[in-house]
Amino acid sequence: MGDKKYYFKSIFIRFLIFAVILLLVYPTFTSFNIYKSNFLIVAVIGIFLLIANSKLEKITLKINYKKSALFFTISLILIILSFIPYNNFNNYLSEGVYIKENQNQSFENKVFLEKNKWLNLKLIEDTCTTEQIFIDGKNYDNKGLKKEVYLKQISINPKVRWFGSWHGSLFNDGVFNPSVNVFMRVNDQEHNITSQYQSLFEYNSGWMTLNVSKEDLIEGKNELVIFAKNFEGIGEDIGVSTQSLFNEKESFVQNKEAYQLLESEEFLWYIENDNSFLYKSLFKLSFTFRMLSIVFLLFAVFGTNYIKTTFKFSKKELFFSFIWIYLIGLFSIFAKEISYFLAQVTTFMIYFLLKITGFSASLMLNASQSSIFLGDYQASVSLNSSGAIYMIYFLIAFTILTLLKWREFKFKQILTFYFIGLVGIFLLNILNLYILTIIGNYKSNILSFATNYLPDFFIIIFFIIFWPLFLKYAIKNGTK
Repeated sequence: MGDKKYYFKSIFIRFLIFAVILLLVYPTFTSFNIYKSNFLIVAVIGIFLLIANSKLEKITLKINYKKSALFFTISLILIILSFIPYNNFNNYLSEGVYIKENQNQSFENKVFLEKNKWLNLKLIEDTCTTEQIFIDGKNYDNKGLKKEVYLKQISINPKVRWFGSWHGSLFNDGVFNPSVNVFMRVNDQEHNITSQYQSLFEYNSGWMTLNVSKEDLIEGKNELVIFAKNFEGIGEDIGVSTQSLFNEKESFVQNKEAYQLLESEEFLWYIENDNSFLYKSLFKLSFTFRMLSIVFLLFAVFGTNYIKTTFKFSKKELFFSFIWIYLIGLFSIFAKEISYFLAQVTTFMIYFLLKITGFSASLMLNASQSSIFLGDYQASVSLNSSGAIYMIYFLIAFTILTLLKWREFKFKQILTFYFIGLVGIFLLNILNLYILTIIGNYKSNILSFATNYLPDFFIIIFFIIFWPLFLKYAIKNGTK
């Protein structure tokens, strides 16, 4: 039997080892940036250790070095197998890229790189939002976008695919200037791709395809360059979308005479490839391999005895940890999905508050952000300032606080205060933006200071009021 102090010290050290390996060591094997999936798994383990059955404290935590070494070796082999498909981004995109296009006529589209894998879990699937790199329509001279693609073999009927963007011109007329021509140079061959960009709606993105000849490509490094020419009138801003989950440093932007590397992004631009059966299989299984590697890592770090005892005495706590994280994850996804709606509601509420408090304000709604005009000041309510981010922060903070003493609280009251807290945070964000709008018009010299510190002030005040109320109504009878 081990004493309680030794148990907590040992478990804490093992948890840190597990977290460091999963969040810092394993991701170094690939150019793929794994954020959410590994973080959520670490969060589940952390929550479980906080609420685990007290019987686990009596376990003697001795390390069997032979078993730990074996489990760690298996985990390492599995993680390497899972990352093999990432060694060529072009091959990877040929198998698995999926874009969920924004329906609100916006450039903010969601990129899924793991959607076509077997046993993929949506909740822990790593995603990112597209960014756009444009060729400025004011002057096309010495400007272009370049992607390097390495091919081991060339398909019989090769196709170039990219997620292009059309920003439009100064006129916002929804008409692509017919005097603007867009080209893609594939190695030494130029192809006119104007029609692909003309097919887009203004301020939107979409998949584009160019059929090329097998003779245009070579085994090894291929250079794809997009550039434009304007023969008359105002030019169009045309571009290619990027993602930040995977980076092989093969994307470049021409600035005057030289090309500059995109350091942390990669164009969604590739040559469709017929991958081998082995590559396709490893791609399909890579998510499964990654999850299995984490299971074996748990056995290596915490030991067989602890894992077995956990399933014997703490099944409920383990299940609770997964469900808790799952629900938080679902709400985070939901909050981001409805951020456009929240931005619109926030804008109307600020406008309404300004009107009923005697201010002369005007309102403008836009696909990507909404704006309120008060005097000479314009307050733009973007998706990021819609309140969704603060609601997610509240979820995380409140969850940690309740889990530390979760046995002392009434479950129904916890759920009730979750709802009260989320609504309160959303309304607090509206009040914050309302005050900042007034400051922006009348006291613009202190706007920067207020923007940095006013939200934090409101959050502190909110928790000073919210937490005592929660303790008053949620603590079980007889608990101090």
